[in-house]
Amino acid sequence: MKKWICLLLIALAFGCVMPQISVAENIDKFGYSSIIEEYRQAVLNATYCLEGWLPRAYIFNWEPFSNVQINAYVGLVVSIQDQFGYAFRDLNSDQQPELFLMIRQSWYDIDIDKWVESDNPTYAILAICTLTDDKTPVWCWVGGYGHDGTGDDICYLNADGTLTIDKAIGIDMRTITYELSSSGNELIVLDEIGWDPTEPYEMGFFKRSRNGEKIPISEDEYENLLPTKNYLERVGDLVFIPLSEG
Repeated sequence: MKKWICLLLIALAFGCVMPQISVAENIDKFGYSSIIEEYRQAVLNATYCLEGWLPRAYIFNWEPFSNVQINAYVGLVVSIQDQFGYAFRDLNSDQQPELFLMIRQSWYDIDIDKWVESDNPTYAILAICTLTDDKTPVWCWVGGYGHDGTGDDICYLNADGTLTIDKAIGIDMRTITYELSSSGNELIVLDEIGWDPTEPYEMGFFKRSRNGEKIPISEDEYENLLPTKNYLERVGDLVFIPLSEG
């Protein structure tokens, strides 16, 4: 109980709105207990890598991350179980909250040449999982940078429960907004904007609506359609629960 009171006070202090999830319901973590335990073991066994001159990547030997590295600015400032955690949010109002795997990010202070913890830490979403009616886990989205050359995706949780994902596949840049289907087993594209590198530069910008029609647009139109996303608020009203707390 004390843990949830503290989380509520923290959320209020930062102007966040707590999801409507009761303490009692969370005793079994909404059916995700085994997945969270697998996640904990994967974190404890992850390989911490050097990339360039800054350490910033973890390699997991665990599905769904077996082919990706967690590519975020992280430093060994706090214990690894305080740096990795999770949160819950019901995206499609089916009374089955989705599980968000998350990381608390650290920052490298060039002036003092070391990693530091921010007084107002930022978070990144690593993956989103849901459960079907028979409690089978379905991974709705997995971020990270793929060893097979796939892109580095950044996920933003919007206030209405939709997800905006920036996808980078080489120089192919796309911003896609999704909603979780009522069945909970797929993300449905609401709209997409991007630039297609196979086209001449001026002709490569496009938008795509729910019906899948690809419509050419100008670079100015593309810039105007880009959603305004605040990096510091990209996890919306999610309340981060570090693995160290259970």
